Amino acid sequence: MNKEILYNKGIDTICLVVDTKYSEAEITKLRATYPVLATVNKVTITNDGRYKKIVFQPSNYIDRTKLLDNGDLFYQCIKESLAILDGTVISLDRIDIAMDSKEKLNNYKQLARLTILCAASRKNIRKAFTVKNLFDLKEKTVKLSSDRFVMTFYCREDKPLHEAEFRIEIRYQKLSQSDWENEAKEMVGKTIELFTNLEDHVKEVEDVLIPVLIDLYQEEIQEGILLNFSGFMDKYSDFFYTKRIFSEVYKLSELKGNENNWLKKFRKNRPTALSFDSKHSVKQLSSEVRKNLKTYLKTF
Repeated sequence: MNKEILYNKGIDTICLVVDTKYSEAEITKLRATYPVLATVNKVTITNDGRYKKIVFQPSNYIDRTKLLDNGDLFYQCIKESLAILDGTVISLDRIDIAMDSKEKLNNYKQLARLTILCAASRKNIRKAFTVKNLFDLKEKTVKLSSDRFVMTFYCREDKPLHEAEFRIEIRYQKLSQSDWENEAKEMVGKTIELFTNLEDHVKEVEDVLIPVLIDLYQEEIQEGILLNFSGFMDKYSDFFYTKRIFSEVYKLSELKGNENNWLKKFRKNRPTALSFDSKHSVKQLSSEVRKNLKTYLKTF
C-alpha cells in the first residue's frame, strides 16, 4: 500500500431502543408529510414487546450516494425524527462506523485479511485463528465477528447508486447506554484506539499462520495431494500475507536454493502472484483510518 485509499468516513447507522407508539407502517406513511423520516431505515419490536428498535441512517435522507460525514447533521436528522415520533430514547443498541474507498477491494483483499487478523489478535477473538476460519475466503467480503463486535471489509457492488467501491465497517452491538449521543462519539474514539499501533500484532498473526501452513504442506505432500512446493504455493498463496511467512515455510520445504531466486522464477509466469504485505502496510492503513476518524469527530 503506497497511497491513501479512504475518502469518506462517519457513523453510517445507529440503532436506538425507543419508546414510541408508531409502527414501521405508520412511520412509512408519515414520510409523505415529514421527509426527514427517510432517516428511519428499519423498525422492530424488542423481545419484551415494550419498545421499538429503530435503525437510523440519515444518509438515506441527505444523500443516498455517499456516507454522511457530518456528525452534527447526523444527530440533527435523528433528533428531528424522534421529535416527530414523540419518541423517548431508552438506550443505544448498535452503531456502525464506516470508511469508504473508491479503490477495488480485490486489490487490497490480502491487506484486509491481515488487518482483520491483527484486530482479532488485539481483541482476543481467538476463533478467528482456527484453521476453518483462517481458510474461509469469501469473494466479496472479509469479516471478523464476535458477540459484540464486527469488523468487515466489503464490496459495494450491491449499491449501484453509491459512489464507493468498498467499505470498512466497524459495528459495536448489544450496547445499553442511555446517553446515546456521547456513547456514539465514544465508539468512534474506541475505533481510533483499535487502530492505534495495530501493526504491532502482525508478528502474532505470522506466528499463528507459519506452523499451520507448514503442517498443511507436509500433510498434502505426504498424502500425494500435491507434488511439490510450487503446487502448494499456487493453491495457498492467498495466505502468505508477509515475506516472513513465506520465508519460514520455504525453509521447511524440499527446496534448498535461494528463496529470492525461487520467488523470481515462480512469479515470472504469474504476474500477480505473491505480492506481500507487511507491518508497514497495516501501519499505513491504520494511520489513515485514525486520521479520518479524528477529522470526523471535529464535526460534532
